This record gives sequence, C-alpha cells and structure tokens, in this order.
Amino acid sequence: MPWEKLSAKSSKRTDMPALSIQKNGRVAWNLGAQNALGDPEFVELLIDHEANRLGLKKTVKGDDNFIVRKNKNQKTWSISAQGALNSTGLVVDASYRRYGEVSDNVVYININEIERVNSKAEGSANVSEEQSAD
Repeated sequence: MPWEKLSAKSSKRTDMPALSIQKNGRVAWNLGAQNALGDPEFVELLIDHEANRLGLKKTVKGDDNFIVRKNKNQKTWSISAQGALNSTGLVVDASYRRYGEVSDNVVYININEIERVNSKAEGSANVSEEQSAD
C-alpha cells in the first residue's frame, strides 16, 4: 500500500466552546470558550454539584481566582487547578474533553459521565472520550 501524506493542518477546528480536564490537574479550553469568556486574564473555576457541571467565568485578579495561561503555539488556554479539583473529588486518571455551553457568562461542561479516580473502586465503567474539539 502506498504512503499517503497527512496534512499538519488537517485537525478540525470548531467555534463551539470546549473544556477539558486533564489528568495532571489542568483545565484547558479552546478558542471558542476563550471568546465566549471575553478573553479573560483571570477566571473563577465553578462547580455545580446538583447539576454535575464544571464551569469557568471571567473575573479579575484575586486570591481565589486562577491566572489564565495561553499554551504556546496553540489556540488553547489553561489553568492549573489540581488542588481545586482534588478538593471536589474531581480527580481523573484520563483526560476528558467535552463541548460546553454558555449561560450567564459561564462556560460549562457536564461532568456527570466523567469517571473519577475514587469511583473506580465502585466498579464504574470508563466512559469514552468525545470527539476532539480542536
């Protein structure tokens, strides 16, 4: 079978906001989410336990707020949130990316199907990752 060249620009881009939770404790998002947030320098990390949602909201510099870091040479941004995720039990052993929604200036994802490290002992099935948003 002959070789077929794959383009470096073949990744599918979307304007839909997407957030990911990485196993290293980072929360990252794409250009769609960054635009929906209003290009923030600082964000609040929010959790809604009743509706199983994780969200980000633009804010100003403060002790409880996260500094937004742009990932070099990529159209992605992230925060280092390992401590905050640990405190809520949202510790994962695989990275998850989900398309998000925007409501009241909050970009959020549903975290209902994300398997947490602690839940493995309870026999939870691993949920496959949705199609990449980038």
